[in-house]
Amino acid sequence: MVDFIRGYKAQYCVEQFSWIWQVSYGHYDIAKVVQQFKQEVYSTALNSIAHLYIYLILQK
Repeated sequence: MVDFIRGYKAQYCVEQFSWIWQVSYGHYDIAKVVQQFKQEVYSTALNSIAHLYIYLILQK
């Protein structure tokens, strides 16, 4: 389970890095960036809560 969470975190970091790279090199216009950022923050929060919930259930 810990490996699963570690893998998820690593994957998330890779995705964030590529997203930041694309933004910094001007592959996005600002409106899209802001919209995508809001969506990613929201979905990341939901994913984190869901993973934590699953983790806690499996710990029992």
